[in-house]
Amino acid sequence: MKLKLTPSYILSFLCLNWLVMELHEWAHTMVAALVSGRWGLREFDHWEYGSIVPVSNGFQAMAMLVGPLINFLVLWRGWKRLANMESLADQSLGCSLVLAAMPMGLLIAAFSGGGDVTVGLKLLFSHIDGIYHHVMAGIGLVIILVATVPPLVRTFLVLPSWGSRFIFFPIFLFAPIWFHHLVMNSLNKLMRHFEADQSMNYAWVVVWTFALICGWIFTRRRLEGLLVDRELPL
Repeated sequence: MKLKLTPSYILSFLCLNWLVMELHEWAHTMVAALVSGRWGLREFDHWEYGSIVPVSNGFQAMAMLVGPLINFLVLWRGWKRLANMESLADQSLGCSLVLAAMPMGLLIAAFSGGGDVTVGLKLLFSHIDGIYHHVMAGIGLVIILVATVPPLVRTFLVLPSWGSRFIFFPIFLFAPIWFHHLVMNSLNKLMRHFEADQSMNYAWVVVWTFALICGWIFTRRRLEGLLVDRELPL
């Protein structure tokens, strides 16, 4: 077995990665609109509550926690696909799903004492002051570790060579974080340049999300070709 990394695979992976992160933001946005009674400010990677009336900490916690739930679902879907040792297509898709869910971004945020899960827990238990805030950060870190480490370990072990484990794996762990940040900043700057109103901002984001869905649908088969059998010598 060997790794077959092609430009079409990278394109498909990016469509999946950006789609997962956009669904993450939509999950935040929709719950925030539900608990605040109206749609708030929206950019490609930013959302706000719509009501000028303060939203309770419990409802804020719901809006914060629902975003990473999308990532967890994708991670564990990938973990399940990786378990199919009889199918290289399933294992390829599993690797792609795990890495596209941007687990390293979740881990970095949790280790720094932040991230959606930690913030959500602090909001949920905001009546507890002092040192217990650090306890919430620790619990948030444990949740992220439990959610991300098993799929990451299985992905690492499935990769066929030391080169793919120590070159492909770290690159696809860290590079999507930087590239996603770069693309989102560029799209947000473009949106602000046109000084659109809120409804137009949502239209931009809807079009972007639809384009990502289409891109993923038309290229998704490429994700199943990451791992292939070695060609036998003639």
